[in-house]
Amino acid sequence: MAAVATRVRAVLGGAHDRMGLPFQVLLERLTGVLDAPALYAFVELGIAEHLTTPRRVEEISARVGVPQDSLDRLLGYLASRGCLRRDRRGRYVANRVTNLLTDDGGWCGWVRFLGAPWTMSAYAQLLAAVRDGDDPIAVAHGTDLFSYLAAHPDAAQAFHDAQAAGARLQAIMCAAALPVAGVSSVLDVGGGTGTFLSNVLAGHPELRGAVCDLPEAAAGARATFTEAGVAERATFEPCDFFATVPAGYDLHVLTAIVHDWSDDDCIRLLRNCADALAPGGRICVVETTLQPGRYGSFVQATDMLMLAFTPGGRERTAAQYETLWKRAGLRCIKRHPLPSAGTLFELQRG
Repeated sequence: MAAVATRVRAVLGGAHDRMGLPFQVLLERLTGVLDAPALYAFVELGIAEHLTTPRRVEEISARVGVPQDSLDRLLGYLASRGCLRRDRRGRYVANRVTNLLTDDGGWCGWVRFLGAPWTMSAYAQLLAAVRDGDDPIAVAHGTDLFSYLAAHPDAAQAFHDAQAAGARLQAIMCAAALPVAGVSSVLDVGGGTGTFLSNVLAGHPELRGAVCDLPEAAAGARATFTEAGVAERATFEPCDFFATVPAGYDLHVLTAIVHDWSDDDCIRLLRNCADALAPGGRICVVETTLQPGRYGSFVQATDMLMLAFTPGGRERTAAQYETLWKRAGLRCIKRHPLPSAGTLFELQRG
């Protein structure tokens, strides 16, 4: 399970740091900022596609059309970070991380989103977020995240590809926990291009469902429904979920949505869901729970992403989630721990 692996890695990572001198730990953290842009260059050059067999840098250089020396330095760095391997003969070899970064690997969207120059410029504005409460995306680009995406199709494509990769993983992790017994209809609130819903419907032919999200996601969602073979049972409902949510569905699912928004925005969203929910229906919120300061915490890292990308989004502790549910007039009837180390909170009206 991911939770066990994460704890083991944290113990080993803590031991590694304690064995280092303070300046070593500090410099490792500072140079870690190079990981995202290095991976971005790797993906944009399509290098993973050329590592199906071990290759020397001169061969890779000729294939992708970039200078050999700089490419060797890039690949050597990523090998040192565990993203590929360099063998004893000096050849570069794909590993399990590299395989995620092929065209079929499904995770290039995350690299193109989190490692892109436009997102890197937002990271540089974290001081403004901490000191002044500013939105780093707005400071860097003059507009909020979703407005920026609407105006930049390539960035929007990377964002939706990233969300789809996350949704595929969430669907697998939630499969056993999602309470679909007695349910006939599912609403994926903020479901983007429909990957999570398509996986749910494919596994439950008795269900029908819909994604509700901004109109920009409609074409991608319909294409996803068709590809998954669920188009006859799936629809896309364009909406602003802070204004209203489509009514009549037995089960609402919000996967990695709540952490994007401030407490007040979450309350509005959850109350809209509660108002639209069919009698006796449930709301399932899938999120990770923050344990502040825990060594090696991925949730602590995503909390910093929320600080960098949103004006009010955040990861939350268990107590903070309970406060949200109560303020929205909901109660948590069950918590389902997930193999991903996340939690599915099963909610009903208060």
